[in-house]
Order: sequence, then C-alpha cells, then structure tokens
Amino acid sequence: MNEVARENLVLAMAERYLTNSIDSKRVPSVEVCVDGLLFEKPQAWWGDEQDVLEWAIRARDEIIEGRNYMASKGRGLHDEPVDPAWCYQ
Repeated sequence: MNEVARENLVLAMAERYLTNSIDSKRVPSVEVCVDGLLFEKPQAWWGDEQDVLEWAIRARDEIIEGRNYMASKGRGLHDEPVDPAWCYQ
C-alpha cells in the first residue's frame, strides 16, 4: 500500500477528531484510534495487525500534537497525565 495515502488518511482523521470531538480535551486511546482507522479502511489496506497499531499510535500522536498547538494558541488545553501503559519513552 501507498505510505503517503496512509499518512494522509491518518492526518485527516486526526484533524476531524480535533475539529469535531465533543470533548477535545481528551486524547483517545490507541484502541479508539485503531477502531477509527479500521472504520476508514479495512485492515488489509493498512497491513497486518502491527501496521494498524503503528498507524493508530501515529494518529494518536498527531492528535496530541494538535491539542498542544491549540493550547499554545490559548485554547486552555493541557497534556493529560502520562499513562504508564502508553508511555514508550
């Protein structure tokens, strides 16, 4: 599959989440991001399960970056406490 098409879809999904989310202060879980990706395209389009997981993490990262950008512009958003299950630093 085309990586550019995947990246564009992830960015579009993150943008929709940030503009249409009822509660934009919350960051979706990786599982919610996986569900969103699979709603957009079937798993075969994304690749195997590991590929879907990696793209879901990328989508979540884009949402976090978007929230941080909005916070820097005075939207009053802030990072949520670090979830040890999510932390891969």
